[in-house]
Order: sequence, then C-alpha cells, then structure tokens
Amino acid sequence: MIWKNGHCLPCSFLYLLRYGRRIFIASGLLLLAVISLLYLPAHTEYTLTAVRLLQGIAAGMIIPVAMAYAGEVAQEGKEGKTMGIFNRCSNR
Repeated sequence: MIWKNGHCLPCSFLYLLRYGRRIFIASGLLLLAVISLLYLPAHTEYTLTAVRLLQGIAAGMIIPVAMAYAGEVAQEGKEGKTMGIFNRCSNR
C-alpha cells in the first residue's frame, strides 16, 4: 500500500490530465479484471506476490481518480460526508 500510494498516484495524475477521467477509470478497471485472472496460474509465493503487486499498481490508477470524481459530484456543503462514505466503502 505504501509503494502504491507513494509512486503510482503521482504517475496516475499525470496520465489523468493527459487522457481524461473516463478512459482512465475504464482502462484501470479492465486492467484489474485481467490481472485478477492471473491468480489462477499463480502457484508459488513469488508469482502470487507479483500478481498482487500488479493489482496494487492498477488500483493506484483508479482510486485517486474515483476520489476526485466523488468530490466533484458531491452536493455543495456535503463534500465531507460524501468523501467519508467513499472512504468507508473503498476499505482504505
């Protein structure tokens, strides 16, 4: 989690500015789905660790974008409540 938050979030922000929010969320979710399928052939602790690392990187692409979107669509004056619900639901 520390590596994901420390390294992937700034990179994801730069790509977000270049390509837009919708394509970024859609590609990140697709990447998460494909990476999840890699758990099936992973039989050693090293391959499981590698798959989990890739999954953390993909989640690092999606989470900050989704948080920004939640803040944008929140009703005025209820941004804090919306972000609290988002954080509670995302198990951060």
